[in-house]
Amino acid sequence: MSSFLLFVINSVVVLIAVLFLVRRIERRIQPTVILEQIRAEIDELMVEFNQTTERNVVLIEERILRLNKLLEEADRRANVLRRDIDAHQGPVRVYARPTVPKPTAPESPARAVEDTPTRSTGEPEPAAEASTDSPAVGASAAVPLNPAAAVGDKRARIVDLHEKGIAANIIAARVGSTVGEVELIVSLTQRKR
Repeated sequence: MSSFLLFVINSVVVLIAVLFLVRRIERRIQPTVILEQIRAEIDELMVEFNQTTERNVVLIEERILRLNKLLEEADRRANVLRRDIDAHQGPVRVYARPTVPKPTAPESPARAVEDTPTRSTGEPEPAAEASTDSPAVGASAAVPLNPAAAVGDKRARIVDLHEKGIAANIIAARVGSTVGEVELIVSLTQRKR
């Protein structure tokens, strides 16, 4: 009987050892199964994200095309409106154009200092924002003798002032021209470049 009891005890010990090993193996195998499930779910999510992204990109591109068409239409309408305004305000600008004084004899520098207004202290007053872009009224360079040279000089001044960032209405006032003429000269110059 003792051999039978020994056999049963050995069998129980072996059974417990086998169960222990099976559990341990299952624990090691189980994470790989879980990882495979997680990978499969992540792959499915990636496919869904890619499809959603592609759909959104297509929608954005369609809206960009629509926006570009609307911008072109708005630019076209703004140009038509600008032309209409220039056409309706053209006569007003002609009559409102400042007159250019006729050239006078050049002054000597000594006389120019004598004619400057003085303060009560006897010092000459500073000039009120003398513009380097336009010659002084009465200076010999104010009106050239050749009309073609005057037109070329006027265009050059308009382009120069525009490149400095000065607004078209201010340029027109400085050179004695209309806003439409200034915009035309600027646009033609930009097209040549």
